[in-house]
Amino acid sequence: MLTGFDNKLGIYSEYSKENYLELEKIYSENSWIKDKTRTYSKCSSGERKKILLLRALISKPEILILDEPCSSLDISSKLEFFEILEKQKLSSIILITHNLDEIKTYFHKTLFLKNGKVLDFGNTKKVLNSENLSSAYEKKLSLQELNGVYSYSKI
Repeated sequence: MLTGFDNKLGIYSEYSKENYLELEKIYSENSWIKDKTRTYSKCSSGERKKILLLRALISKPEILILDEPCSSLDISSKLEFFEILEKQKLSSIILITHNLDEIKTYFHKTLFLKNGKVLDFGNTKKVLNSENLSSAYEKKLSLQELNGVYSYSKI
């Protein structure tokens, strides 16, 4: 994860004492990291995605772009992924997803696309609705939000 301080892969730099202290803080705040010495290649896909998220966050980015970040994650890993993200309180996150349960209520704006064209854009609570969902997927669908989690059902 130290390479996140440089925002590059492959070429390693000298890291400061402060960098190592920050890394230790990250380890202590993320109890799912059991073995700090385990290599990335030995980690599960869920651990890898969370490590990549932490690596991206270590440099305190102004904007974070996530493209289908939770594909192939189980429920537990997905919940942990978004817990990590929510703790950061970033002002600008762009999330690209097909999964409604990944769209959190702290995402204020939503761009809803259909076949690469804008179907709707605006306040998430207004844009995410049954009409837009039904139009996008050409099926009669009902959208629900319960405790900050979106889901759908077929009508």
